[in-house]
Amino acid sequence: MRPLALLCLAFLSLAARAADAPLTYVGTEGAGKGKKVVLIANDHEYKSEEALPELARILAKHHGFTCTVLFGIDPKTGNIAQGNPSDIPGTQALKDADLMVIFTRFQAIPVEQMQPILDYLNRGGAVIGLRTSTHGFRYPKDSPLYKYSYDYKGEDYKGGFGRQILGETWVGHYGPNHKSSTRLDLVAEQLTHPVLRGVKNAWAEIGAYNADPIEGSTITLEAQWAAGTPKMIFTVNVKTGEMKVIHRENDWTNHLQCSPTDPQQILFCHEGPWHFNDRTWTVRADGGPARLLHERTMNMEIEGHEFFGPDGKTVWYDLQTPRSTVFWLANVNLETGARTWYNLKREEWSVHYNVSPDGKLFAGDGGGRGSVAAQSPDGETLTPPGNGQWMYLFRPVRVRGSSYRDQKPLIDIGYLKSERLVDMSQHDYSKDRGVEPNLTFTPDGKWLVFSGNFHSPRTGGKAVTHTYAVEIAPARK
Repeated sequence: MRPLALLCLAFLSLAARAADAPLTYVGTEGAGKGKKVVLIANDHEYKSEEALPELARILAKHHGFTCTVLFGIDPKTGNIAQGNPSDIPGTQALKDADLMVIFTRFQAIPVEQMQPILDYLNRGGAVIGLRTSTHGFRYPKDSPLYKYSYDYKGEDYKGGFGRQILGETWVGHYGPNHKSSTRLDLVAEQLTHPVLRGVKNAWAEIGAYNADPIEGSTITLEAQWAAGTPKMIFTVNVKTGEMKVIHRENDWTNHLQCSPTDPQQILFCHEGPWHFNDRTWTVRADGGPARLLHERTMNMEIEGHEFFGPDGKTVWYDLQTPRSTVFWLANVNLETGARTWYNLKREEWSVHYNVSPDGKLFAGDGGGRGSVAAQSPDGETLTPPGNGQWMYLFRPVRVRGSSYRDQKPLIDIGYLKSERLVDMSQHDYSKDRGVEPNLTFTPDGKWLVFSGNFHSPRTGGKAVTHTYAVEIAPARK
């Protein structure tokens, strides 16, 4: 136990001195001899204040670099304060630095501390950004440093420091953070790139960030959906154990569902950012090629969260043309190819939809504060949010009249007449802290059953999930 106690005392000593002078490791021998690296550590979650001193020690001891580590400081105590957004003293150390390693998140340091960083960038200094540095700075709109904020929309410096310096700003997580893992595969064409020296395929127990690379970027690692790794869909005979492969592909295959009336009909999707994928497909277990059910026709069009109707031959899905702009609940008939799109208002958009056993009613579970319906088409958060945090009952209404089709497969159009059933404003939709309601009709069509956390205690920051039901009232006249 004594070494542990000594280690704790050493860390406390480091914290106490952090405001007085930067932490510096002097390199001696190695390729980095005579070179200076400044490492800036201040995030809220990933312990950069622990990781960067360790990196600095390695660079100094094994490679000869002289490394200075700067921390976020509590100005009242002078101690290291994880994520403190207002004080990182010592940035003038960048004046003669050869490399800046930055690991920050949502910082709003004052002009006198930010200016040495800007001077360093303006002289073309090399930068390595880690994890949350894509959204390393967050300033209010009235700040003279607002253009460096992750959410800056001006064309002169769009995306702020993250987009302009590191290649991307905060866009969002792909998959639920702290709940899913991320697989990264080396891009075959870049195996000899110096950045990948000693790097192998990675799998991390953490969520990934979405990114839209700037033109000219070199992609060295790709998430599973983009890596083109082989996948297959197969069946297993539960009596004999015989396995039969019915489909192979190099996409990220997921969300397999069997038709409720034809078990040979399988619905599946291609995972990945929806605006990059033609997502929804079917394949038959008794033979035949995979069939794409919806082909995108415009930039940033998205569709997904597909499900079978009770007849087993209609597939429904959330459609947005484009994302965060026009909202539809759409379908395609697998036998005839006929399509119907029902329009919804922004506030009626839902994370998931479902259909009643008789096919006459639909329901939606609303959306959280950070959902696509709470954003404008250019990605700005709407204030107040445009999405409705309600559980809805929908009755489909078709547009009156019929166009002359001249043998053209026109799409039938309608809208969904909504009725609010449950106020979801106290429900946490977050995949990290809460749960998506994922509502379903009971077999008699009289109730909706869903997951919720309205009355839930928090355990380790995550809401406890309960099961709820709401009765469907008769149609109002």
